[in-house]
Amino acid sequence: MPESFFALYRVNPWAWGAVMLFYPLLSALPQEVVFRSLFFRRYGRILPGSKRAITLNAILFSLAHLLYWNWIVALITFVGGVIFAWAYSVRRSFPLAVILHAIAGNVLFTVGAGVLFFSGSVDRPF
Repeated sequence: MPESFFALYRVNPWAWGAVMLFYPLLSALPQEVVFRSLFFRRYGRILPGSKRAITLNAILFSLAHLLYWNWIVALITFVGGVIFAWAYSVRRSFPLAVILHAIAGNVLFTVGAGVLFFSGSVDRPF
């Protein structure tokens, strides 16, 4: 995957800029509403201890990304899910969870790992 390192930025800076602008609003924010806000309001009280709730939330977040059929995506989203759930439940900050999610996504797309999260008609070499 070295050929995709900074590929979006190198090949199409305007598309990269659009991703940087719209990913936080159209992807990170809605995902945080569903996976953190709704989850913890619904199940936070019945899950004993924040570690169990955070772990379950991260597992569900990771499973929701299985449509990309990639174990690297599953691992990345699990780790991200732990961090975002921690920000929401322990730090009690929805804005922090959204900001961390937006930064993580923008970094992944900037360095070229965004190709792992694209399920369209792309011929991937792996």
